[in-house]
Amino acid sequence: MKKRGKNTGRNRGNRRKFVAIAAACVVVIVMAVTLVPRLTDTDTVRIRDWHDLHRVRDDLAGSYVLANDLDSTTPGYDELAGPTAHEGKGWAPIGQALFLEDGIVGEAFEGAFDGRGHEIRDLFIARSDENTVGLFGILGEEAVVRDVGFVGADVTGYFTVGVLAAMNLGNVSRSYSTGSVVGNSAVGGLLGGNGGSVSLCYSEASASGQMVAGGLVGMNSRGAVTDSYATGSVTRVGGGDASFGGFVGRNREGMIVNCYSIGSVYYQEGVVLTDNGFAGSVLTDGHYEMTGNYWDVETSGQGATAGGATGLATAEMMDAATYEGWSIAAVGGPDRRNTSYTWNIVDGETYPFLSWQRRS
Repeated sequence: MKKRGKNTGRNRGNRRKFVAIAAACVVVIVMAVTLVPRLTDTDTVRIRDWHDLHRVRDDLAGSYVLANDLDSTTPGYDELAGPTAHEGKGWAPIGQALFLEDGIVGEAFEGAFDGRGHEIRDLFIARSDENTVGLFGILGEEAVVRDVGFVGADVTGYFTVGVLAAMNLGNVSRSYSTGSVVGNSAVGGLLGGNGGSVSLCYSEASASGQMVAGGLVGMNSRGAVTDSYATGSVTRVGGGDASFGGFVGRNREGMIVNCYSIGSVYYQEGVVLTDNGFAGSVLTDGHYEMTGNYWDVETSGQGATAGGATGLATAEMMDAATYEGWSIAAVGGPDRRNTSYTWNIVDGETYPFLSWQRRS
């Protein structure tokens, strides 16, 4: 029989202590995970097709990212977002609610939506008798939407109509739209209405309406819009209100700073507009600021504007020296970027563009 070493008992004791300590650590770790949950990448829902996008309405406070572009060839388009969807009405807005003076009736989207530079293409909505029409109906105060593009959108609604959202009360940044938007009032190329924050955005979409329409935002109601631009046409198709502007239809006690527009503004019936270059009308009670804004008098066909904006000839709009007070840098070509500045421009060749934009 072998004799036990003199340290065997001590080793066994140490092993028992180690097991006890390890077990205690496991308990502590489990308690820590339970008491202080971590937000991991698995908490964010990835959107890969139109079915995934449709399911966002099931959790309006969730966190979402686009995993890829969506278009007419992506699964779910025909039944959810195309001309044959919902008996010809197309996409049903996420967060369907009514925005009233005394609050929101219904449920708004209050979550986070990160496009991660991807695009939503071929979005179709034909709901001419409905209010709050767009990919989103209402973006609530907690909503954050960023880095998403809309290409070739075809959106029609009645009151408060935009491609990205009918009404924004949250935060929208680094997003853009192309296509067309049609409605009765509060019609915008990107947003029908804004009461939140919009920055680093642009729209090339055309906007048409009967009462209030703008190239980027239809009505800015106590909201803030900064470092953004619009290039699409704005058209009055009927009605008597002259609140049509290349950038914003009406600025109601809101802030618009360091923005510009170049789109044409006109009445379809042949009535000549003369003072709707950048903004159609303004209400200046309460918090109001319009500074550092410009519009192109040649391309817009407008020699004057409501609100604070400066009308310039095209050559002046393409000169970096024009934009005093902006964070802007001249670059050597439209495919170059200087991301140390908010804006870039090719002197004598381009209008200002945002330094985050994709290269041409």
